[in-house]
Parts: sequence; structure tokens; C-alpha cells
Amino acid sequence: MGASFTLGGVASGRAAASNDDSVVQLGEFSDGRDGWKTTFRNDLERISDEEMPSTVQVGSHALGVEIDGGRHPRIINKKRVKKADFTEHPYLMAHVMGYAAETESDLVFTFRLYHTALSTDAHAQTHSDSDTKSVDELEEQYDLDDVDHSETDASIQTSSRGVLPVEESTEKTVSQLTPTRLRWDLSDLDDDILESAWLLEIVWYLEDHPPWYHRLDTDRRFEYEGLVAFDDIRLTDDKSESESAASRTKQRKLHRNHGAVVNRTLEEHGEDFEAGTVEFADGAEVSYTFEVLGDGQFRYTIDGEAFDLGGEVND
Repeated sequence: MGASFTLGGVASGRAAASNDDSVVQLGEFSDGRDGWKTTFRNDLERISDEEMPSTVQVGSHALGVEIDGGRHPRIINKKRVKKADFTEHPYLMAHVMGYAAETESDLVFTFRLYHTALSTDAHAQTHSDSDTKSVDELEEQYDLDDVDHSETDASIQTSSRGVLPVEESTEKTVSQLTPTRLRWDLSDLDDDILESAWLLEIVWYLEDHPPWYHRLDTDRRFEYEGLVAFDDIRLTDDKSESESAASRTKQRKLHRNHGAVVNRTLEEHGEDFEAGTVEFADGAEVSYTFEVLGDGQFRYTIDGEAFDLGGEVND
């Protein structure tokens, strides 16, 4: 048994279009923008696989966001989200790649899911009337055109008429020009939240130049200009698909930061368990473990991140 097959190379990760019931597509841009919009001074464009092949995962085009000065860009979608079944497909993924001018800073991404359920979750913003109002009533009450879209506004959570109920993922840091699969496991959220979801927001900022309220940036004059491309924004009912995509992203990041794997040292070994250290071309050493869980499932942990994967395990 061994984990070496997971370290031998990095798969392209390009997804095939799916027509089965296991996937709900929220963003596929071969024929248009699929209901996605942006804010502030940013523009949307469709990017062909001939222009930037590493950005396109499904079909012929990805969605590009041209950033022109805003510290906290975002894209939002109501059209697809209102029709999607989040309860049966609680694993959210999005392929992303971006770059910024005049900085080598990483990009930091967050998902936000807006809903009409009254939540007591400490991480959720709530409104006292949200449990009694329909989606249409909330949309009328919280007109998106009435929201402050300035760069000082972290999201569309706050409008002049109140606070929108929203759930938020943890932040994900992405290196520039590195194709990455963002993921969010929604399965722990209450069903009433998933059933009443009506808008999805993806928001991001430059780690070295965050929005003003982070109070970490000393260069207030910096204006973020660049491009972020999205594709294959999807829900799935298969957790292993989400975990596999995240594992590939982790591999790409390690290879990009440290080069190829040059050696693997086996430190512990058993029938269903393996632990050791991976050495990369630049001399960096990263620990890993590989554990068989049964029923064709295994847990692969590298550099402190664990991934529960499925499929055949080769001895």
C-alpha cells in the first residue's frame, strides 16, 4: 500500500460536463454569463479556452471579472440559485484563477449564501421579519440596486433597509495564476437555510491589500487592478468529488511552491496506515499520512490538510 500515486503528478483537473442528477450547475459560460453579475467599477467578460485554456473547465468559455480599483470585488447570482436544490446537493465548488497588477499578493476568497430562514447561528446575519417573508417579498424589501456597492462595503449584507440573512464560508487563500477549486461543505447548515437560499455571492480581496476595515494595509492608495476567471461553479451530492478537487488543488500549490517531489521517506507502515515525509526539489519537507477507512474510502493528509477520498486502493 502507498500514497505515492497521489504525489507523482498533478492532474489537469478539467471537468467534464455533467447531465446526471448528481450535479447542479450554477455557472457554465459557453453560451453567456449564466445570470452572474458584478459590482463597483468591475466588468464581466467571457474568456475562451483559446485565450486562457487553464481557466476553462466546462465547455468553451469561462467568466472573467476585470477589476478596476475596487478593494473587495464580488460576483453574485440569483437566477441559478433560486432554482437549485442545495439540500440534496450540499457541496459547492468553483474553479478560479486570478492575477493582479503591481503586486504578488495572494487572493483571499469567500462564499456567501443568502437565505430567508431565521437563524440563531452566531455567524449568520439575521432580520426579524425574514422567517415570515417570501423570497419575492425579501427581494423587494432588500432591493439589490439599493445596496451600497462601494469598495468600503464588505458584501451586500447591508442595505439601507436592513440586514440580510447570510451564511459565510471560511476564507480560502489562492496564489496568483494558480488554477484552484474553491469548495464549501454546506451539509452542516440547517435544511431551512438551504431550502430558502436565493442568492450566492463570491467575494475576494488581495491578502497584502485588504479592504480598509481589516486595518492591515499601510498603503491606502493602492488600487487593485487585475482579472479573476471563474468556471464550473457547481453543486454536487458527492462529497468525494469535492474532496478530490481540493486534494488536486493542494498538490498544485505544493508543486508550485516547492517544485517536484524528489524523495519520500516512509516512517510508519501498517496494513491500513502509512505515514512519512515528502521532500521537494527546493529542500522543503512535508509530512503525510495515508489511512484506509474501508468500503473503498481512504483519508489522505498532507501538510496538515486531510482529504477523505474514494475509489480503489492499490496495495
